[in-house]
Amino acid sequence: MNQNQYKYLPFLTAFVFVLTFLSANLGFFWDNVLLSSKLAHFFFENGLNGCIPADSVDCGHPPFFGIYLAGGWKLLGKELWVSHFMMIPFLLILVYHYLKIIEYFLPPYFMWAGVLMFVFEPSLIAQCTMASNEVVQIVCFVWALSLILRRRFWQLIFPSILITSVSMRGVFVVVGLFLAHFLLECIRNKKIDFKSVIYYLPSAVFFLIWNYYHFAETGWAFQNIGSRWATEYGTAGPKEALRNFVVVAWHFLDFGRIALWFLLLFPGFYVFKHLKLNQRQKDFFVVFLATLAPLFFFLLSRDIPIGHRYFTGWYLLFAVGVMMLLAEWENVRGRRIAVIITCLMLLVGNFWTYPDKVAQGWDSTLGHLPYFELRDEMLDFMQAENIAPEKVAAGYTMHASSKFVMLEPEEERFLNKEKHWDEASYIWYSNIVNGFSDEELDELRNEWILLKDVRRWGVKHQLYQRR
Repeated sequence: MNQNQYKYLPFLTAFVFVLTFLSANLGFFWDNVLLSSKLAHFFFENGLNGCIPADSVDCGHPPFFGIYLAGGWKLLGKELWVSHFMMIPFLLILVYHYLKIIEYFLPPYFMWAGVLMFVFEPSLIAQCTMASNEVVQIVCFVWALSLILRRRFWQLIFPSILITSVSMRGVFVVVGLFLAHFLLECIRNKKIDFKSVIYYLPSAVFFLIWNYYHFAETGWAFQNIGSRWATEYGTAGPKEALRNFVVVAWHFLDFGRIALWFLLLFPGFYVFKHLKLNQRQKDFFVVFLATLAPLFFFLLSRDIPIGHRYFTGWYLLFAVGVMMLLAEWENVRGRRIAVIITCLMLLVGNFWTYPDKVAQGWDSTLGHLPYFELRDEMLDFMQAENIAPEKVAAGYTMHASSKFVMLEPEEERFLNKEKHWDEASYIWYSNIVNGFSDEELDELRNEWILLKDVRRWGVKHQLYQRR
């Protein structure tokens, strides 16, 4: 580690510790209710049970993050702070290897800009406030990329296995890493060398063994056609593929990231005009495009909701690439102003809120943080008004009980609005739920009685009663 890294390592280490401390009482949010909390509860309450969770929580992903959380709860207690502080080892790995990446791509005098991109990237920081298997994927992506750039190839085995041990989507991340590795080695050695595949075989073997085992135990692998998720995993036609392309493009602009594109249009124009790319800058474009391509084309081909969080590693990498080009701009003062404005835009991006009928990536922005306090306020209101949870329907994942969201003893039995809309006496709506159709929203506003409306920042909770 060079002198610059020694300078920034304590700062980023302190940053992730403070971030974790401030997040210690935050509950499980969005998909983490299922993929983290419910999985962990299953193994906490039932033991390993052959590593196959109950049908109600089994969506095919390897459950090893849930097992990891359950193990921490067994040792230290089933508490929110335990869940968050179990992410510290991963966040420290992230800090170390991110500094290695910016050391590779950025000149020493501009590493500070790369450090600020880490601190202000909205989706990264939002994810780092969560106990989430997504964090493991982001960390291992950065970890593996750092090893590829520094040619520490045998060390790739562990992060590549970890990626596929927490998510089925991880296989596309590993394929992207292999593709980048292969192309970089072909460029460096000026010949085709398939030896790089050796380092990814353990991950591939693990992935195949897990899916074979899952199939042997459950009768299905990859996708359960009988599950409630099956309808969201169809093949995309040309119209859906175009829509997916627009969605992914928007994700790279969202939450203030549009400022990074302005840097490419203005100072970036100067850089491209005068700059002859050096080898490491060429390496960046190979790495960025090659690692992104497998996941990008898979998502393009499938008719599924595309989460902002899927691309968090690439948002961070894209920011590094922009800083890499900006570093070549000879106007030092202009560089500093550009970085400061970009950081402010990324910070303000956390407060971007869209109309209720536009889906938003709430788990990829700090704007979701008021959700938990407002949730408690709404639960207190229901209790004060003697409104039984069994009469209240809510969207995914708001119908989950406090046991899974806040690790509290209460296990309210809210209804799932997808199944019980017609029989529910009350609808609990929040704009963090993207699963309300336009027709359902219109019906709520026009045909139901609004009993309670609480808001903070851009988040709102509303309780409606049937007329």
